[in-house]
Amino acid sequence: MDRCVYCIRPSSHKGISFNREGVCNFCVNYEKRWGGFLHDEEARAAIQASIRDVLWKKSKENKKYHVLVGMSGGKDSVFALHICREEHNLNVLTYTMDSPFLTAHARDNIQRAVNLYDVDHVWTQAPPLEMFRHFMLKTGKVCYPCNLSIMLPIRRLSHQHGINLVITGGSTLRDGLDPDGVTPGFFRNIMRESSDQDLRKIGDAWYRESVRTMASVLIGRPRLILLGSYFEGTEKDRSAMLEREFGFSFGHEHSDCELHDLASYCGLLKYGFTLKMSKYSKAILADTLDRAEALRLIEEENDYLRTFPDSIVVALDRLGVTKEQVKVVNTDHYYRDIMSKAVMWYRRRNYL
Repeated sequence: MDRCVYCIRPSSHKGISFNREGVCNFCVNYEKRWGGFLHDEEARAAIQASIRDVLWKKSKENKKYHVLVGMSGGKDSVFALHICREEHNLNVLTYTMDSPFLTAHARDNIQRAVNLYDVDHVWTQAPPLEMFRHFMLKTGKVCYPCNLSIMLPIRRLSHQHGINLVITGGSTLRDGLDPDGVTPGFFRNIMRESSDQDLRKIGDAWYRESVRTMASVLIGRPRLILLGSYFEGTEKDRSAMLEREFGFSFGHEHSDCELHDLASYCGLLKYGFTLKMSKYSKAILADTLDRAEALRLIEEENDYLRTFPDSIVVALDRLGVTKEQVKVVNTDHYYRDIMSKAVMWYRRRNYL
């Protein structure tokens, strides 16, 4: 069997299995988690009402900040802020990891959102450039430092400002994910192989903070809501509204990051596909994308990446990495600790 009969995940996908009908385990798990929300109008209305109730109750609290919202400058984070401010009148503290690869138009969107919605904003520490290079060479992937560090400020900022609710525009319902992800232990194990002592110290400090942050979120202090899972309407309509009525500019997906094409190319080398495989598979199950069209879009993206566009050349140059150094690396042994194994099991069961 080449692919799941429902979604478009191939039989080579890491962790995949099929039942007798040819349906993959990811589709089965997705249906268990989201089937009621997607296909039962009453269930969907009840869940959305419960989210609105949480936000309404927050708006009644006499606090400087009701919620903490992560901002990337992309359409989902801006729309999450829009809901918090325009629909619920929440007092919001926003934050952005000050990545050296955040695009100029993403920074413009962030500044526009901060001004438009009249919210406070803080820039948080980004991984040093050498950390990106280290991960690129050790894992064949470049996104892991951001994947971890973007979550690190949650515990500190929420505790510092007395905030017990964190909102993101992320969505396990719609967002695409690679088969492999970053865990605190995975991050620490790779950082300990750096020859740079200062980089190893940063790695140990971030490992400890990531464990504390994960523990805090697991016990609901603060509570984390991926608001993007409950957005109404289509992604295209939401983007068009924000661009038309408020002057935002979003471009293509993940155009807020200068490393996007490089990250996609690395995924293509390692897995034979990019994170769009996961995104489009979810869209098929959610009845928002035709399967044949999804396959066409996947091939179109793969063909583009195989041309090795200038955006990848520029990204590698900034990292100090050559094309010859971009290679497939088996990273399974970096997940050797018990926490990493548990996190990856949960991630594949609930998020992919």
